[in-house]
Amino acid sequence: MKKTRIVFASIAASFLILMASCAQDGDKYYLLNNSTSVVASAENNMDQIFSIASFRDKMEVNFYIESLTSPYSTSDGNPLKTGIYIPVDAASQTAVEDVPYVDFREYHEKFTLLKTGESSAINSEVTSLGKVRVRNPQNTNYYVEFDEGNQTIYFNDYDAFFKTAYMGTILDMTNLHGKYLKRSDNKFERYGKAITLSLKKYGIPMKIIDGTVYIPLQVYNDIFNGFAPSMIYNHNKKALYIAEVISGSYYDAESGKDTRSEVLKKLNYNSLCMNMDFNYGLKDIHGISVFADFFKETGLIKDLSASASAEDFTTGIIKMVCNYFADFHSGWNKPSYYVGASYVRPANLIINPIYLAQNALMTSYASIREKAFADKGISARYYTENGRKVYLDYSEFGGNTAYITYDSFVSAKKDYYGLTSNGTNELALSDVADTVGLVIYAHQQIKKNSNIKNVVIDLSNNGGGALNALAYISAWCLGESTINIKSTLTGAMGSTNYLVDVDLNGEYGVSDTLQGLKNSDGTSRKVNLYCITSPTSFSCGNALPAIFKDSGKVVLLGKKSGGGACVVFNGSSSDGTVFQISSCYQMCTTKNGSFYQADEGIEPDFIFSDFSNIYDREYLTTYIDNLK
Repeated sequence: MKKTRIVFASIAASFLILMASCAQDGDKYYLLNNSTSVVASAENNMDQIFSIASFRDKMEVNFYIESLTSPYSTSDGNPLKTGIYIPVDAASQTAVEDVPYVDFREYHEKFTLLKTGESSAINSEVTSLGKVRVRNPQNTNYYVEFDEGNQTIYFNDYDAFFKTAYMGTILDMTNLHGKYLKRSDNKFERYGKAITLSLKKYGIPMKIIDGTVYIPLQVYNDIFNGFAPSMIYNHNKKALYIAEVISGSYYDAESGKDTRSEVLKKLNYNSLCMNMDFNYGLKDIHGISVFADFFKETGLIKDLSASASAEDFTTGIIKMVCNYFADFHSGWNKPSYYVGASYVRPANLIINPIYLAQNALMTSYASIREKAFADKGISARYYTENGRKVYLDYSEFGGNTAYITYDSFVSAKKDYYGLTSNGTNELALSDVADTVGLVIYAHQQIKKNSNIKNVVIDLSNNGGGALNALAYISAWCLGESTINIKSTLTGAMGSTNYLVDVDLNGEYGVSDTLQGLKNSDGTSRKVNLYCITSPTSFSCGNALPAIFKDSGKVVLLGKKSGGGACVVFNGSSSDGTVFQISSCYQMCTTKNGSFYQADEGIEPDFIFSDFSNIYDREYLTTYIDNLK
């Protein structure tokens, strides 16, 4: 039996809320923004997929979340239960078995609990005929309104509607992180525009019956599920699966057969257009206004339209993310049930050369490093993180310089509190299982070795990872970390600050960081901080040097980092094809009070054209010493 919690998202000196106009309610201020963004303003609507005559009675289905983390206990033999509604097509008077609808209020209440651990009753109210409003239970000033007559979903503030009690700001993208990380009182947030999503534009029907809002499961996934993995429905098994973990229990002997109904085929394409219009964060950079037009302009319409087979649709998704986007956050993850687990990407499928070059570059840097470390006899000093070697470099952090290598950022996988080695609270290298553990281990080594004057964070082959692990290491280096994020969808901005507990004493602050080191006589001990970057320092591996650059406390060495400013959005199609894209939330740098997205990478202070010198730690140590 496993305990599980679904997590989402793997960026101020003082609290300030900027508002277009606001109303005061006691001592609480809330946004009343009169400007509205309309998502999908194409001139022509898509054809209506179908009309709903009614729904069958609520059907209870199994819900498998067994390998994720959630407050619920579940296992393969003991899944959770949830309900779905099967629509009846008005034209044919037949049930559309493979297009499940959900009761919005029920699902949002249930999955807010699954994602956050917060249990709050979510109330809905009928505001007028055919309109239902649902409020954020944490702040009832923010709501979503469903309008059946106009077939629209309206948010008076999209970001604030999803803010939960544990979030520091409306754009706090780190998930629940236990005892290691604490949000500081220092924060900044600027609320965004109201949003109207027209389902009519996409031909997707929404139904309100006796005050209950019914929307397709896929609409819930795309608009309301945040950054949690999508919920995939297998109508043969009458079961829901979390897209992150679908495997053998999802695919069976019947999978691989394209038995999709005509309604599902149409919904598959139309909802993909809606998802991409709403969530893709790099539309402007790619010159995309409406995805229905983009699919025609690129010829992807042939693979993605309702007339395409399930296998062609999967191939079309791969073309979209790996050839036309090629932004490295976007990618294809798993085939749908209708394609089957045995699907193999066609050998002649064109992949963007930029994509291939980046992968080759990562392999090249890893090879150069492997050889350099082996030549110096330090190849054994590493632990394995996500199947990759993470090097500590100098054994016992000897000499005057500590080198710590992070090839990815991984959240805490274990409880380090109370974990002892040799009867002390000090970690052994064998105790380390993730980024948090490596920070704790490194800090203990640096504290006890007073000869260490320089600390070098090597991100030269870091492809990114979890935001909360990024917040942890940046706060350890700087004393307090600030992650700045801007929404390209609403224009909202937020700076969330974090403090860390590295000494594992339950206290947070500068004393737990490299900024708070002390000499044996109690005086302040200063260490010089450096960070190595390269074109393969991507996503969070790009965000950390951006944070370092903003701080002015860390010197950057190497080459310009690889960019990747957007937080990943975990997506899916209506038929269960699983993929991911760059979301509308961008990690930013700040200058003179303005936010600047960091997608183009961060320039180093000192350029190294030959990375064999970077990985020759004796050479690099001498180079660093000569900088002083």
